[in-house]
Amino acid sequence: MPRLAPRTESRQLLGVLWLLLPLAVTGGLIWYGLVHTPEHRRSLFGVQGHAVILLKAQLGSALLGLALIQLLLALWMYGRLPDGRACVKM
Repeated sequence: MPRLAPRTESRQLLGVLWLLLPLAVTGGLIWYGLVHTPEHRRSLFGVQGHAVILLKAQLGSALLGLALIQLLLALWMYGRLPDGRACVKM
């Protein structure tokens, strides 16, 4: 009957790759920092502050919408939403 465990060679190779991954990411970040020069007059979202205020307003509205959806889903999951059938009298 064949064994289901992976071979030790492939496990060792996988272990070496996991050890090399942080080194590759660090090398890529160092290379990116050396190649690109920062421009201090520009912010992350544009030159003017109005773009930042607009971005914050849009992100806040999106987060409020997601919080409401999460609240509704939690109420539905725990059966706390009012049932429309209960209002109908026979």
